[in-house]
Amino acid sequence: MPTNVTHTPTTRRGRTLVMSDPYLFEKGDNLMKRIVITSLTFAFATFALGHSPLAQTAEIKAVSVTLAPMPKPAPQIGSTRTWKHSNGKKYTETIVGADETTAKYQTSSGCTSTRPHHEFLSQYFEWKNCGSRRSNGRGTITNLEGKIWPLMVGNKLKYDYEGSLDSGRSWSDRNKCEVKGQVRVNVPAGSFDTYHIVCESEYIRREYHISPDIKMNVLYKWEHKYKLRDRFRELVSYEPGKAN
Repeated sequence: MPTNVTHTPTTRRGRTLVMSDPYLFEKGDNLMKRIVITSLTFAFATFALGHSPLAQTAEIKAVSVTLAPMPKPAPQIGSTRTWKHSNGKKYTETIVGADETTAKYQTSSGCTSTRPHHEFLSQYFEWKNCGSRRSNGRGTITNLEGKIWPLMVGNKLKYDYEGSLDSGRSWSDRNKCEVKGQVRVNVPAGSFDTYHIVCESEYIRREYHISPDIKMNVLYKWEHKYKLRDRFRELVSYEPGKAN
């Protein structure tokens, strides 16, 4: 049986910083501004950020038809997707390369990242020039248990993740993912019947809504255990590429 990895906070100037995954290193996010763990400092943190996240506009309801099991899609080199972030900003990401186990992405803000695609894994292997601090970092995934693909309600996956930044900060956690159900999602890009997948670690809950029709995620949610600052991103538009 694998041994769970204990989450290790990092301390700076009297505050505990709960490190998270590189999804939050997109343009406009600031790691140092948003992670505080006591409710007493939440009001101050919100004021310091200068704005509140926008309300999610996506509508979620029952699927129009029952979905068949969804096979794992191959990365499509050249495919693009434009997202609207909860801070109101939009950005585009493009798949610029792929091999048997990874896909490489580049965003309109200049961030590049390498992500796994051999299983449904929500963290990155490597990222460069990402976020408002233009962070660089890398991560490793171990102790895989279970399978998500093909997507079917009830499928589960567990794994350990260790990440680090070039600045020296590091973190580790145990992640548990499950296909929770089938829902229809309305986002700016359209209406999609999707598989709803939830991944949870000690502090973070991530939600994905994968459409079999366009073979990609259309709505992503990120939620902190202490509700300090939840985030989402909605698909605005997409262009298919060429399967690798």
